[in-house]
Amino acid sequence: MARVQRIGGWLPQRLVIGLSWMLALALYCFVPRLRRHLHANLAHVLLDSSWLWRTGIGLRYLQHLLLLLYEVLIGIDRLSSEHVLLEGIEHIEAALAQGRGVILYTPHQGNFFYSYWRLAQRYNCLTVGTAGSPELRPLYEQFHRLGCAGFDYDATSPRELIRGLRQHLQANGAVFLLGDFWRPNFPEASFFGLQSRTPQGAATFALEDNVPIVPCYSVREGKRHRLICQAPVDLGRSFGRKQRREATDELNEWMASIISENPSQWLYWFNCQERWEGDDQRLPEQSVGQALAA
Repeated sequence: MARVQRIGGWLPQRLVIGLSWMLALALYCFVPRLRRHLHANLAHVLLDSSWLWRTGIGLRYLQHLLLLLYEVLIGIDRLSSEHVLLEGIEHIEAALAQGRGVILYTPHQGNFFYSYWRLAQRYNCLTVGTAGSPELRPLYEQFHRLGCAGFDYDATSPRELIRGLRQHLQANGAVFLLGDFWRPNFPEASFFGLQSRTPQGAATFALEDNVPIVPCYSVREGKRHRLICQAPVDLGRSFGRKQRREATDELNEWMASIISENPSQWLYWFNCQERWEGDDQRLPEQSVGQALAA
């Protein structure tokens, strides 16, 4: 692996992009089961029946996935601050000025690994991930070696996890939470108008400890990445302390709107069918197009 990193890590970026596109095209054309699987998930979640549209998104998704794996597993040695542009950090500063810490709430979109690494260079950050998945474990281990701090959800008791994150927030730290993380034992929630299960940690800290939430999302643009931060959200103004489900649904609605704007860069098209419940029936239509913050 070390030899692959030394050789592959210094391939010209244009060559890497070109090769990833060719490999994505080959996978799409010669693995029909994969193609049908992606089409089915895209059509079910985004309600678009255009075969041409799904083909374009599917191809770009596979290329993005290949580039993500390359960047994290092979090209990591060339990572520098100039590769990830931070936009809207004044919103993080405004939230931290309140002295209660800040939750940076984001979906698994773009190169979220690079975004967290970039944030950790500037702020005192923690995150929650999982090294239990054999597909994702090498990626998380790579960033752990770079000094990115976080809890392993599958190796940490819920009580210890909540206590550790709360202490970090009380010290005015930043917590990078990926809100579209899924487990079958998570509380019920709606996501893309479908019945699912998502974590309620962000809503819990916001409603019980009055921690501001800064919605943010990562996007890939050619050779660079952008992390775009939006205005802080005060869930306590709209929901009571016990309305964690309602607050989480509102956060999920924002995530769905962000993913819908750039669907080819959301990580979970390969297995999102696992997270839908309720006899696969959609909930009443929601205003997914509206974001939480203008």
